[in-house]
Parts: sequence; structure tokens; C-alpha cells
Amino acid sequence: MIYVLLGGSEDEQYARARRVALNEVSKYVDLLKQAAGFSDLKRLKAPEDTVKAMTGERDRLQAAGVKNLHDTDTIKESGNAVRAALQARGIPLEQSKAVVEQLQWAWNVWSGMTHGLGWPQLAPGDFTEDGVYPLPGSWVSDYHAMAAVTSIATALYGQALIQDTDPSL
Repeated sequence: MIYVLLGGSEDEQYARARRVALNEVSKYVDLLKQAAGFSDLKRLKAPEDTVKAMTGERDRLQAAGVKNLHDTDTIKESGNAVRAALQARGIPLEQSKAVVEQLQWAWNVWSGMTHGLGWPQLAPGDFTEDGVYPLPGSWVSDYHAMAAVTSIATALYGQALIQDTDPSL
């Protein structure tokens, strides 16, 4: 939600909402197509008209030129919106930019580790003696940074809604 409404013109917000919609419907279509091949869990198969409708919506959005959405897009763009809000409150660019970069780094590396991939072990950064934390910092501090920025974004957006003003961060 924050990603969709994180500022800019209504057209920019609409474009982000369409990217989210394409992502949602595409993932759902993938699931429906996998379930169509199930032989034991047949009750999980969707009705053909549902599959057709979802596939049609996905195709319509793609034909309209809607760009695919990647998780890293939401992290980067949301981080940049929070950075702009921090700058507006007097936090220097050098400090606020580092927050965005740490979010991108932490999201990518910890996501890779969560998915059981090996490449995060190769990522440069501060390591513990046993090599467990391939990041600047540790899981706790990096997770705290992500949670803190998300909290800032949520609070700023909430304030804008209460004040009935432009919800731009």
C-alpha cells in the first residue's frame, strides 16, 4: 500500500497500482496453471472461467505496457520516498541516502539467504568469525533498519491522511 501511494502525481500512483495489479494477477495465474495439472488435489483446481478471466486481465495489463514489478522496485522506490521525507525534516542527504542503500542491500542479501541461495555468502560486508552475517551489521540491526524505515513511511503517510493533504512523502 505504501508503495502505491508513496507520492508523486495521481498518474504516478496509478501506474504503481497497475504494476502491483499485474504482479498479483500474474502470480495468481501461475498458481492456477500449476493447480490445473494436479492429479491428487483436484479440489484446488480453479474453474476454467476463473483461469480465463485472470489470464485475460494479465494479458490486458501487459498489452497496455504495464511494467513487471519486482520486490526490489518497491524497496528502492519506497526507500527513496522515505529518504526524501527525512531530507525534508533536516536529515542530510549523505545520511538518508545510506538508509536507502542499506535497505536495498539488506533486502537482497537476506532474501537470498531466506530462499536458501548460496550467493549471499559471497556478498562483501562485515563478517562474523563464522561468516554467518554477510552484511554490514547483523540480521538484528539490518532488520531493525528496515522496520524503522517502514514505520517512518507508515507514520508520514498516516499523518498526511489525517491532515487531508497530499499523501506524498
